[in-house]
Amino acid sequence: MAQTGLTQAPATRRGIGSKLLSYLFVRRGAKFYARYTLHHHLRAGILEGLCFGAVGLSAYVAKKSLLAADWEISALTALPMMVFLSSSVWAQFMNDSNNSRFIIFAGIFGPLSLLAFFFVTSSLFLLTVIIVFNLAHAVFLPAQSRIFQANYSDQVRGRAVSLVQSRTMLVVALVAYATGRMLDFKPYSYQWLFPLAGVFGFWAYHRYTLISIRGGGAPQAARKRGFPFSDFFAILAKDRRFFWYETFFFIYGLGFMFTLPLFIIFCDEVLHMKYNQFAASYMVVPPIIMIVLIPVFGRMLDRINPIRLCAIAFAFLAFWPLTLCFATEVWYTYVAFVFYGLGMAGVYVTWTLGALYFAPEREAQKYHSIHITLVGLRACFAPWLAVLVFKPLIGFRLTFLLGFALFAVSAALMFLLHIRISRTCT
Repeated sequence: MAQTGLTQAPATRRGIGSKLLSYLFVRRGAKFYARYTLHHHLRAGILEGLCFGAVGLSAYVAKKSLLAADWEISALTALPMMVFLSSSVWAQFMNDSNNSRFIIFAGIFGPLSLLAFFFVTSSLFLLTVIIVFNLAHAVFLPAQSRIFQANYSDQVRGRAVSLVQSRTMLVVALVAYATGRMLDFKPYSYQWLFPLAGVFGFWAYHRYTLISIRGGGAPQAARKRGFPFSDFFAILAKDRRFFWYETFFFIYGLGFMFTLPLFIIFCDEVLHMKYNQFAASYMVVPPIIMIVLIPVFGRMLDRINPIRLCAIAFAFLAFWPLTLCFATEVWYTYVAFVFYGLGMAGVYVTWTLGALYFAPEREAQKYHSIHITLVGLRACFAPWLAVLVFKPLIGFRLTFLLGFALFAVSAALMFLLHIRISRTCT
C-alpha cells in the first residue's frame, strides 16, 4: 500500500456487486491499487452516465426546440470538439502531484457550467455553454488517462475500464430515454434537467480526485516548456507506429464527423422524429449493445493490440451511414444504430485506452492529449464540410455514402498496419 500513497483500503460492502468485483479482480490476481481505483472509478462512471445521458440530447434540443440553423448544428458539433486542440497544452503542465487540481478545475468550469441552462433560451447561448463544458472536459481527459496508466496494470486495464464503461452506458441509456420523454412532454424542461446533470457531472469529477496515483504523487523530472505543441510534434515524429495509428484513426474521425451532424438535421427535417424517438435510436439502442460488448472488447484489448480492435470496430461502423443512405422511415435509424453500437463499443475502449498502448511509463497524459488534440483538429473542418458544403451540393444520402467509404478505408488501413507491426515484431 505504500506504493499508492494510501494508509488503508476503502471500506468494502459484501453485496452482489462486491462479490462480482472480487471475482474479476481479486481472484484473478489484480493488485490492491487496481481494486482501490475501481472502487471510486465505478461510482464516478455511474455519475458520468447521469450527466452525459441528459446532455447528449443538447444538439437535438437546439434543432427542435430552439430552431437552430444548419450552421449552428455544425458549430454545435464542431466547436465543442475544436476546444480539444488545447489538450496537448494542458498536458505539459500535468504531473502526478497536481493531477487532482486539474480535475477540480475541469469540474468547476465544466459540469458546473451547465447551471447556466437555467437561463438558456436561444441556440447561441446553448452553444456557448456546451463549448465551455467541453473545453473543461479536454482538461479532464489527460488527467484521467494518467490515473488509468498508473493504477491499472496492462493485464487488467481493459477489463477494468470496460466494466465501468458498460455500467456508464446503461445509465446513459436510461437517463437519455427518460430525458427524451420529458422533453416531448415539456420541451423547455431542459432548463432544469441539464443543470441537474451538471451537478452529477461535478460529483463524478470529485470522485476521481479521491483516487491517489500509485507512487503517492512522486515528483517527476522537470520538463522544459517552450512551444505549446512541442510534445505533440516531437512524439508523432519519433513514434512512427503511433503516428500511423493516429492517422488512420483520423480518417475514421472524418467519417464520424461527416455523419453525425448530418444525422441530427436528417432526423428533424426528413424523418420528423420526436425527442423520445431520437433518444431511443441515438442514445438507447447503441448503449444497450455497448453494455454487452464493451466488456468483451475490453478483454480483447488485454489480449490483442488496439490497432486490430480498431479495424474490427471501424468495419462495423461503416454500416451505420450505409444504412442511413436508404432511410425513409424512423425504423431505419434503429437498424443503423445497431451497427453504430457494435462499432462504438470497440471505439469507446480504444479511444480511452488505445494511446496508452504506445505510451512509455508516465507519458500517458501526453499521448492521450495528442489523440484528443487530433479530434479537435478534424472538428475544425469536417462538420462544416458535411453540413454547409456536401449537404447542399450532393444531399444527405451521398454524404452518408462518403462517410461509409471513410469508415471502410480506415478499417482496411488499420488492419494492414496490424499486419505490418506483427511481422516486424516477429
